[in-house]
Amino acid sequence: MAELLEDTDPETLRKAMLLDERFSAPTPSQDVEAKYYLKFEPPDFTDDTDRGRAIWFLYNFGNQILYNHGHWKKPSSRGYFHIWNNIYWEPDDSNKINDLVNQGIKSLHLECALGNNNKSNQSILNYIKKLSSYKTAQYMLEWVKTNQDIAVHVEDMDTNPYLIGLKNGVYDLEHMTFLSPTGKDKPRQSDRISRVANVVFDEEAGCPRWMEFLNLIFEGDQEMIAFIHRALGYTFYGKSGEKIFFILLGKTGQNGKSTFIKTLQMVFGDYSRTMAFKTLLKNQKEDPNSARSDIVRLSGARFVSAIEPDAGKKLSDGIVKLLTGGSDVITARTFYKEEIEFDVSFTIWLACNNHPDITGHDPAIWNRVKQIEFNHQITKPIKDYETVLIPEAAGIFNWCIEGWRDYRERISRGKDGLGCPPKVIRSTEEYHQEMDYMGAFIKECCWTVDKTAREGAKELHQRFVEWGDGEYEVSNTLFGRFMKALGYETYSDGKKRYYKGIRIKTM
Repeated sequence: MAELLEDTDPETLRKAMLLDERFSAPTPSQDVEAKYYLKFEPPDFTDDTDRGRAIWFLYNFGNQILYNHGHWKKPSSRGYFHIWNNIYWEPDDSNKINDLVNQGIKSLHLECALGNNNKSNQSILNYIKKLSSYKTAQYMLEWVKTNQDIAVHVEDMDTNPYLIGLKNGVYDLEHMTFLSPTGKDKPRQSDRISRVANVVFDEEAGCPRWMEFLNLIFEGDQEMIAFIHRALGYTFYGKSGEKIFFILLGKTGQNGKSTFIKTLQMVFGDYSRTMAFKTLLKNQKEDPNSARSDIVRLSGARFVSAIEPDAGKKLSDGIVKLLTGGSDVITARTFYKEEIEFDVSFTIWLACNNHPDITGHDPAIWNRVKQIEFNHQITKPIKDYETVLIPEAAGIFNWCIEGWRDYRERISRGKDGLGCPPKVIRSTEEYHQEMDYMGAFIKECCWTVDKTAREGAKELHQRFVEWGDGEYEVSNTLFGRFMKALGYETYSDGKKRYYKGIRIKTM
């Protein structure tokens, strides 16, 4: 073999041969999904252009990379690569793409070493010399980014609501199976998963401390713990079919709700987003067409949490409906960008010392609310207790997916999947009654005993406006819908409209 190597630096050859197997480009026989394997154009080593080098790079690594151009309606000038790691498409936030360039250069050295055409070897060596320039490599990568075979947008990634990326594989909630890169059923490139929960899957893992914690904060109430079990299992599912959000209310302090939220944030990992509470609040000065980057960043999340609003803050009915699956698709935009659309894939969990004000009387809002009270005060709290619980992440995940199984089985038997316990129903109803300004108005300002009584629709609305003193933005039309929901019928005598069974109190 010595005659084949006389034009190659021996040390370079030795290193290349040692490293070649480790850094070889993937083939269909390796852990690359066959149907996803793309045949790229073979390189021409005499093509001394950035485009020519991009063809070489794609030929060797095109099946390991994607280039994300941002949202499809408004591609970003600052896109990024994804690199396949045999489990998921890892976003390249540390320039690992340059490692692939270096791996390719090492493979070229080996190609020279094993070649028998000295003229061809010299072309490759000249190629390597050019490619070893950082600036040349970056120009090459700019061409790579324009290739449509590797082009994706944010909306193309993580679209299957049943799949959860984990550190050592993918869990399939639809079939309740684990896809391992070393198992028979492997993660698939075509699923385009780019997020991972902070979990190394272990089907044998338990979570005794987590269960002890839940029994402490819910005072051993197994019905409540079973509800939380199903609710968290549902939260891992990337759809908003239930159209709900959870309010965790703990007025005493030291009640465990912050530890509960922080632990789940760590377990959900990339699927968790923290939301500023102001995202949900009513802002009278807000332009409905204004940029909402706070909403855009929730795209792809499954567990969205917010903590501690100030007392008396009012939720925006419209935003709550939007973020709990009012239309299943959210339209929003960031600063200086066009609108983008994305599916509602998350469930919102709000941790509050004081529940926010819901001033709307729309039943569609109250049907979404599930209030969970944290009434137990921990007498000897352990600081940062979530750090004690997070080593049980694999066990907590197992517990959550069993909750998902229970949720689905209940639905298959014709039951409510979540199965809200009486405590949650009662707490939510009390919350509703406290916020029921329509009920308060009627009680304070109207007679309802005489079923034959009547009151002019315009006059009743005007009295409500006076009573509310500008606190409630309720048009005559909306007021009519609220009155109908409360069971008050209207009729017309040909001149004006009236509400039946009600009249304004007089002095």
